[in-house]
Amino acid sequence: SSEFGLDQVRPAPAHHFAELATWHRINLQYAPKNIADVRALLRTAHEPKKIERLLDALENRRGHEIAMAVEATKIHLTDAEVSAIKMPADRQPEFIPVSRDDLRQSIAGMIEQLLAALTETLRMAQTERGEVQTVFLTGGSTALPLVRDSLTALLPQAKVVAGDTFGSVGTGLAIDAARRFG
Repeated sequence: SSEFGLDQVRPAPAHHFAELATWHRINLQYAPKNIADVRALLRTAHEPKKIERLLDALENRRGHEIAMAVEATKIHLTDAEVSAIKMPADRQPEFIPVSRDDLRQSIAGMIEQLLAALTETLRMAQTERGEVQTVFLTGGSTALPLVRDSLTALLPQAKVVAGDTFGSVGTGLAIDAARRFG
């Protein structure tokens, strides 16, 4: 089998995991071709148990259940330093420990992008950070301490006002739709 390179360890393609982390794309991962691709990964997997869990998630259409478990854990980590993701399974569910620091590390890149976008917005508006009087936080991610702390550190003089964390984005979209489409 070495002449075909099947004995070489290769990383699992990240797209399978990224797609399962994108709510509106989860159903697309249940396609027979994706399942066949993941099955093929088992032959050369360095950590076959992890690929078997991915295969189980796809074959048993557990993507949304896993996404909800991850979201529940993320919410729990807003107040707790340590939690566990309850990964669904046919047999006994598996509990994977996760800390607030783990979450911080996993979203650090997104926080950097958010702060860069905010800095660019201030530049385009020709506004200094100290001139911003109020920061309006809305959307589920603003409940995460790292998001809140990063925004308030960038704009330390600004008063922080929180909106309807989970409903205001939908309300804003509904108002915009009513304006556009009557």
